[in-house]
Amino acid sequence: MGIPQGDQFFTNKSTIMDRETEGAPEPGLFSAIRREAGKIEGEFRNEERILEQHKADKYGSTKIARA
Repeated sequence: MGIPQGDQFFTNKSTIMDRETEGAPEPGLFSAIRREAGKIEGEFRNEERILEQHKADKYGSTKIARA
């Protein structure tokens, strides 16, 4: 059959997702997605904070990265 192309790919993917979430309460599903996105965003913020602090330490700045 090969790799789905164009609209066929999205149609097949949507059908699979509908089967997986069928009967699942949508608010819980969306909450789980938001919660996971928040965790990822928090990890990025933490990495940025660590990088800022590393730069401040390296260049002898008195600037302290935000917590």
